[in-house]
Amino acid sequence: RIEIQHADGYVSAYNHLSKIEVSSGRVDAGQQIALSGNTGHTTGPHMHLEVLLDGNLINPSTWLWGVNR
Repeated sequence: RIEIQHADGYVSAYNHLSKIEVSSGRVDAGQQIALSGNTGHTTGPHMHLEVLLDGNLINPSTWLWGVNR
């Protein structure tokens, strides 16, 4: 699991990773942070994205594209 704290108060969390490419510190936009994995009971490699605001899960679409679905 990788958690990234963003300047606007959001936290993005990435799960089911096969390899983490970063360590603690700063990451830049577009930087590769990990490789998707096949952990748990799955049918293939994938990545699970969580987005939190003030510790509360929000719909990632709202954060990524400004869309509330």
